Amino acid sequence: MFNSERFNFKILSVLRLEFPASERYSPPRHYHALIFRAHGKATVVKGGDRIRLNKNDVTFVPTGYDYVISSSTDEEVFVVHFEAFFEKTPPISNMHATNPDAFITLFGKMLTTWQNQPCGFVYRIDSLFLSILEQIERQSLASDSKSSKYCVQHAVEAMHSGFSNPELSVESVSKDSGYCTSYFRRIFFEEMGISPKEYLVKLRINHAVALLESQYYSVEKVAELSGYTSAKYFSTSFKRVTGKSPSSYLSRKQK
Repeated sequence: MFNSERFNFKILSVLRLEFPASERYSPPRHYHALIFRAHGKATVVKGGDRIRLNKNDVTFVPTGYDYVISSSTDEEVFVVHFEAFFEKTPPISNMHATNPDAFITLFGKMLTTWQNQPCGFVYRIDSLFLSILEQIERQSLASDSKSSKYCVQHAVEAMHSGFSNPELSVESVSKDSGYCTSYFRRIFFEEMGISPKEYLVKLRINHAVALLESQYYSVEKVAELSGYTSAKYFSTSFKRVTGKSPSSYLSRKQK
């Protein structure tokens, strides 16, 4: 729906709306809308295009999109109106929620937060909206569990959660994914633009850099916490990625 694109946004309103069975025209708006259908069925018609909307669907309607919507049942929807700055605005799209309880909870919390506006509500409302986007991406991937993108995403999550374990390797991650190592390397590179080995090494070294910058640990301890059993091998990897040895990097930070 949003292609994992990061974008700036501003929430304009959060509403819970109810409609009787009817046909009505929705004029073009100057904002985007993200809608969760808690009850009812409807059909969106624009020109020759028809989009069927069912209970537990999540729908994105971009700014400037006008349409006729027809429903044969009563409807209940949660709507988030927002401004956003996309590199390329996504088209209207619809997704059936495989885990509707997550969306009911998140949209419900957004509505309550918007209505009550507790202390810090701006941060909370943005956080809830981002959580909805996360659910959309997760459920979109889960709908095609055999796709290479789904496989790679789970591999990336495994690397991020387990990189400090020296036993985590490209081979162990590919085995967990159910693919042979050679095929796994290929689809990983196609999706990420980098080999899984390089990705894992950079993940570990970036963590090591953060630990060295904190000046809390020795080089040996940093190596251990970053998933290396050998301080010598860690130093070699560190210098290859950063261009500096860990000790010289640490010394520079201490000056």
